[in-house]
This record gives sequence, C-alpha cells and structure tokens, in this order.
Amino acid sequence: MRNLIKIAVILAFGAVASGNVPWILFQVRKAQIHLIIDSQASKWPKAMTLPKAKKVNSSKFRTEKRLMRTRNRQIYFLVQDTI
Repeated sequence: MRNLIKIAVILAFGAVASGNVPWILFQVRKAQIHLIIDSQASKWPKAMTLPKAKKVNSSKFRTEKRLMRTRNRQIYFLVQDTI
C-alpha cells in the first residue's frame, strides 16, 4: 500500500510540473463514468425463470384439502383432481 501511495505522489508531482493536471483529471472522470456504465444491472446476466403456467378452466377440476401426517407435523396441501 505504501508503494502505491509513493507512486501516486510521484505521478501527481509530475503532472503538476508538466502542466497536465486538467487532462489527467479529465481522464480520471472519463474512467469513472465508464466504470459506472459497465456496472449497471442491465449488463448483468438474466436469472433463469420457470415458464408461466397455462390458465385452465377451473370448472373441470375439483380442489380438495388433504392432510399428511408425519411424526412431528401435520401438513395440509391442496390437490386438484379432474372431474
């Protein structure tokens, strides 16, 4: 880390001595904007999604509540049967 600080100080003094400070600041701002644009969520890969279920006429099905018992729990779930 100390080496990076030394390099940055040397480059800053060199930029001031040569009169290139505005150009260097412009390049830094340009790089920051480029990084922000590249990190936008629209560039991230899309998540896999399940296909949407088709709508079914509910009059053809009968929904029934069933109980499943295990050692410690009772679980209710809905079952659809055709009529």
